[in-house]
Amino acid sequence: MANSSNKKTVEKNRGVLSVHLYIILGFNILFLIVRGGIYFDSFGGWSLALYCLTALLLSFCYNSLRGFARPTYNLSGQLVDGGHDLTSGGMVEYYKDVIYLSLLAITLAMKSDLGYLVLLIIPLFALVKLWTLVLAPWIFAAPPEDEVMDEKTRKRMEKKQRQAQQPRYRSR
Repeated sequence: MANSSNKKTVEKNRGVLSVHLYIILGFNILFLIVRGGIYFDSFGGWSLALYCLTALLLSFCYNSLRGFARPTYNLSGQLVDGGHDLTSGGMVEYYKDVIYLSLLAITLAMKSDLGYLVLLIIPLFALVKLWTLVLAPWIFAAPPEDEVMDEKTRKRMEKKQRQAQQPRYRSR
């Protein structure tokens, strides 16, 4: 049986998804009206290809958000889990950021195709995250320090080393 927090999460997620859907559709319709109608002479093959790639990126991010927010129901139709809260952080925030950058690129591309250069922020951010979280700590990691041994353990280790260096003879 679902508690009230799961039901609230489902309702909140529906609201967030509907707002994002209307924003995405509004910007795309506005772009097609302005670029396809007013600036039709500069709306060529490259412009259409870049717009289609941006629209695919928007579609992927929105559908990923929908996947995060998908609630789980049991066989009798009762709500079991409300899905991931779309107002929390984590990967959801990255998908939202990509949506906002894509909308900014579409807005700037209404006047010129150079507006799509805003999308280069996404791979640059990914490289910065890769460097700061994976590569730099791995490359610049301090060498492991020798363990500090107490006196008894140190003497035992020295004795084992001396015994290992002594030649062994077999007696008959």
